[in-house]
Amino acid sequence: MLARGYEWARPERATAGVAGGRAAPIRVDREAGRVDSAGAGWRLLERVERLVASAQDAARADGIYLVPLRAFIGLGWMRAFAEKATDPGWRDGSSLSAFLLERLQGDDIAFPAYEALVADAFLPQATGLGWVVMVGQFLTGFAILCGGLTSAALLCGLFMNLNFLLAGVPDPSAFYIVIQAVLLLTGAGAILGLDARLAAVIRDPLLSAQPAGRASPATAPPVLAGAALLALAIVAYALPHVTDWSPAGSVHDPAMIFAILAGMAAAWSTLAALRAAGSRKSRTQPGGVRAVDGNEAERA
Repeated sequence: MLARGYEWARPERATAGVAGGRAAPIRVDREAGRVDSAGAGWRLLERVERLVASAQDAARADGIYLVPLRAFIGLGWMRAFAEKATDPGWRDGSSLSAFLLERLQGDDIAFPAYEALVADAFLPQATGLGWVVMVGQFLTGFAILCGGLTSAALLCGLFMNLNFLLAGVPDPSAFYIVIQAVLLLTGAGAILGLDARLAAVIRDPLLSAQPAGRASPATAPPVLAGAALLALAIVAYALPHVTDWSPAGSVHDPAMIFAILAGMAAAWSTLAALRAAGSRKSRTQPGGVRAVDGNEAERA
């Protein structure tokens, strides 16, 4: 392209200042016969092209359709943080104290043990707890949006939503719990997220989402089976505390919602245990040879 006596050239056409075997783009001043380095524009273009290519590669991943869902949850936590950050009552603890007192006085807390925890531990520390909730919501939302340390952020989100549910607020906590559990189990943070790079350093799937196909520490089937039994025990504990079994009212009953979610956790744990057991069996090949990391083999 010619403009005012200058010719912009790609590296393969005109080069100057070759370093490391790579030619830097140049600009040739035909009138003065002067070679001037001007590769910033082409470098920017190359970076854009690499980003587009990376996005196209990510779009071929099986979990690409979960990225908008991850953004929805991240924005939801950021919205919750903004709501509290603009309320002076959350900074001095008065709003949280009023919320907890309302739950206690309205008999909204289904489980006596949690009711005692609210009255004896949460209320006296309402100011500090309010700040913990605000900061936790901001960090959780930011990490989920960026896809960085997504697993840890989703676990924090699940913990907060479980506490809101136990405090007698099933809506929207129940839906958030299901969505965050799906995002956690599918490693959604590794798709168009920082975890795609962080996973090379942080191999713990409870901290960073691991890309599909990358080996990560597997949970033993007996541990998963124990988790399933624990979840079933929670179901058995929660059901007697259900106060409304009607089709219309049960969806608002915290004990019923908690029992359903625990049942789902039991099903997920059982499926994970079966999958882990099948994976171990498939790694043992005929002839007593067991594959290791997909590349090496050792004699069983």
